Amino acid sequence: MKVLLGHVSKEIGRYGPVYYNNLLSLPFLFPASLTSLPGLFGEITAAPAGAIVCLLLMVVAGSVMTFATFWCMRISSPTTYSVTGALNKIPLAVLGIVIFNQVPTMLGWTGISIALSGGLLYTYLNLPKAAAPVVTSPVEEAEEGREKGQ
Repeated sequence: MKVLLGHVSKEIGRYGPVYYNNLLSLPFLFPASLTSLPGLFGEITAAPAGAIVCLLLMVVAGSVMTFATFWCMRISSPTTYSVTGALNKIPLAVLGIVIFNQVPTMLGWTGISIALSGGLLYTYLNLPKAAAPVVTSPVEEAEEGREKGQ
């Protein structure tokens, strides 16, 4: 996947993946929003300037997040990116409980435990296996040194 992403990124440039990612989401989002678009435009025109600035900042933040996603996958791997996404649920769950002062019910704890266990299991199964060390004798090392020197 990393090779494919690198090849595609070279062909479509730095901003291409973000453009196509957003373009491909339009067929799913546009029909669902058709009924609310007239009201949305009316609300935006009636909104105070501070609200419009916040809306624009949210659009910029979404674009930056999309760029960051493709950048993270380019410098690491999609697997590493998904493991990080799975494991970030641990601090988010704790923060949600603390900030909102909501202690989960037994069903909630069960769901949190299953989700976190799945993320940890996925991480464990995708860890690279340690290769067995290659043991060479001093005679083999000396022979390799002579071959390299010749």
